[in-house]
Amino acid sequence: MNNQTIIQKIANRRKIILSIDLDNTLVNRSLGSNYIKPETLEILKKLDKNKFTIMPNTGRDLVGTRSFFYDTIKLNDAIMGSGSVIMAEGKVYFNSASEFLSDITEDTIKAVENGITPFIDIYYDKGRIIFYNEEQKETYQDLFYQQNPQDWFNGELPPSFPVSLVKDKLPTNIFRIEFPVLKKYKELYESLINKNNKAMEEWLKIIKSDVKYEEYSIKRKKFFCQNFQQELTFARLEKREGIVNKGIGLEQWLEIKKIDIANTSIVHIGDQDQGLINDTVIKQNIPQAIIIMVGNKCSLNNTEVDLYLPGDVDVNLFELFSRLTNL
Repeated sequence: MNNQTIIQKIANRRKIILSIDLDNTLVNRSLGSNYIKPETLEILKKLDKNKFTIMPNTGRDLVGTRSFFYDTIKLNDAIMGSGSVIMAEGKVYFNSASEFLSDITEDTIKAVENGITPFIDIYYDKGRIIFYNEEQKETYQDLFYQQNPQDWFNGELPPSFPVSLVKDKLPTNIFRIEFPVLKKYKELYESLINKNNKAMEEWLKIIKSDVKYEEYSIKRKKFFCQNFQQELTFARLEKREGIVNKGIGLEQWLEIKKIDIANTSIVHIGDQDQGLINDTVIKQNIPQAIIIMVGNKCSLNNTEVDLYLPGDVDVNLFELFSRLTNL
């Protein structure tokens, strides 16, 4: 398809849902943690008032998404945590399929208690919380919440507690845990850096766990604190993509909103089909969705993609949204 074909395909639909990835798609992270080209932002504000529903569909949690709303455009709908948390008409719903088993959470808590990792950053439906090893806090506390730009938190960081208080402070509805992996754990560190499929095996060796992790994945997560770049990396532990993803989240959002998809066009715009998040999985749950990929991170032979817009993401999105204003 091309731009014009996409426009023609959705033109006569009563409702058009724009499911849009944020970071490095709608948001140009090289220019700011929530930066959108001003002309594009103005078009989005106009579209949101018509037959369009503008909906972030992002790996960000509630904290990061609310930061986006605060800095750019206030919206009432969003899919967060890659399908783990859903906002519909401003109300937040938790996708129970993404919930961590208590045994898995307990493994990461023990890793902190035993000094394997200095802290764990827990994501849940209402925010985030850190539990740290008290003996390692002074050395590593500058790393707290460094997986994201600090202005996402609007000057107020989520709480952090010594791991000794975990029984009293541990939240429910946990869907993601991130933690530093020190370079001394060579096999795990290198598996994460090289993105091979041995990271989970190496993690289980280190923590000496008998728990079954078939439903979980572990991947590298970048972080922003330069002082530690040569010493460690971050790991993200969450449910596998086949169990929870952006497509499953979108499907649940449609059910919550009771939207009749027979007269609705669903367009998802993303930037990659590999790494932490795969935007093309939308079609596995919603085959009629139109998938548009921007930039140069997506492979050009992915059969799930309807339209590629390589090159300057900001320019291409502005031109695409400008065409949509005529519908």
